[in-house]
Amino acid sequence: MNESLKFSVLIPYYNEGEKVIPTIQSLQAQSYANWELVCVNDGSTDNTLDILTSLAISDPRIRIVTKENEGLPAKAINYGIRYLSGDYYFYSSKDDSFDKDFFKTANDVLQLRKYDALVPNLYMHYEDHDWLFFNARKMLGQELTGERAAELCAYNCKVSPNAFYKVSIVKSIGCFTFSYNSDEYTGLVYLKSCENVGFCCSSFFITSVIQMLIQRKLV
Repeated sequence: MNESLKFSVLIPYYNEGEKVIPTIQSLQAQSYANWELVCVNDGSTDNTLDILTSLAISDPRIRIVTKENEGLPAKAINYGIRYLSGDYYFYSSKDDSFDKDFFKTANDVLQLRKYDALVPNLYMHYEDHDWLFFNARKMLGQELTGERAAELCAYNCKVSPNAFYKVSIVKSIGCFTFSYNSDEYTGLVYLKSCENVGFCCSSFFITSVIQMLIQRKLV
């Protein structure tokens, strides 16, 4: 019988209001049930906490932790990491989304090989279309060292840092806090810390498009 791995998703929130709902609904629509969502309420002063609480009441997989706002999302991420209880971690922003078999597909691959990191397809989501930013399908069956994956990530994003990582790796490193987008650099460090990196056909959709990443892709 296959082992049911537990997947942990962490999302920091600050004054998001009802915008928190679609991403959480995307998780609740998953075909695979063994996941948790750690919501870090980063000192919100609006109704964000009330909305998160109402969602958590009806779904015990949703856990809310609250901290004072310190400006940088990375500090909220660090605060939330200590509460992760799963086998693998995946970071999401407040308005990203997942295909319905996101965890199931990853679990199927990880039954065959417990990679330190498993990289899915990455899409940039726009109102009228989705742009495939990183195509993991082209890498299926390949296994890279963490060093090689990090090199390809740093060189024009030939490997996406948006990946499932073993929680033990994430907890040992944390999230760097030197700038607003330091979580991108953190993903690079996570990759480099892995012994092995695999790929899967799960799809992750980023709605908050990071202009720097787009520019790197077009160079």
